[in-house]
Amino acid sequence: YPIEARGALHGAAVLEVLPTSEATLQGLMRQLHWGAAWLELLFSRQAVAGEREARERMQHTLDLVATAVGHDRFYASAMAVVTALATQLQCERVSVGFLKRGRAHVAAVSHSAEFKTQANVIQGLADAMDEAIDQRETIVYPPEDGASAVVLAHEHFAKDYGGGSILTVPMESGGQAVGALLLERPSSRPFDQKTVDLCQSVGLLIGPLLEVHRREDRWLGVKAWESFTRFMRKLIGPRHVGIKVATT
Repeated sequence: YPIEARGALHGAAVLEVLPTSEATLQGLMRQLHWGAAWLELLFSRQAVAGEREARERMQHTLDLVATAVGHDRFYASAMAVVTALATQLQCERVSVGFLKRGRAHVAAVSHSAEFKTQANVIQGLADAMDEAIDQRETIVYPPEDGASAVVLAHEHFAKDYGGGSILTVPMESGGQAVGALLLERPSSRPFDQKTVDLCQSVGLLIGPLLEVHRREDRWLGVKAWESFTRFMRKLIGPRHVGIKVATT
């Protein structure tokens, strides 16, 4: 007897019975049908709950995206995102960082306009972000049994600065790593899978948006220097023959 719910097959119940009459066999089938009904109801409820959680996660993510695009400058957008995340997820602190010359640099810390004065803490946050970015893997600290991710930087940060539970989500844009979100909670409130899924969804959308905002918000001199260095790499490198010919 197949166990189906909401158009999806979840399994089957198989009974072996002795040879019997057709009437008795039909009675057994009816009992099996009634007995399996609670399983079908259970799977239906689980499907509805999963759909509800997915809708809620998407709504929370879109709300945070709206928070980010509601500001003209990059720093204001980044601060709005980390503050909203800290409030919504009841975190002690939320930080966001972006890669510069291959290393993470903290761009904003929730509820802390003067975070740059805390040099040691900022370096610890950046090291933990680098650890997640280098492995391109979400890190939950303390790790669960069987977790394969390296968590040395997270362990050092928790030990040196009293961190309890830490969640670090790497962010990508166009398939390239661009930064990370790092969330902190007391050890009495570890990050569950529902929160991890939400933060991964947020990173998936917020990462590219903030990265574009960050690049567009830089000083004109920085943009000009990067354009110049890209041109020089093309000029000196083995390819782009047309540029070399045009400059000779």
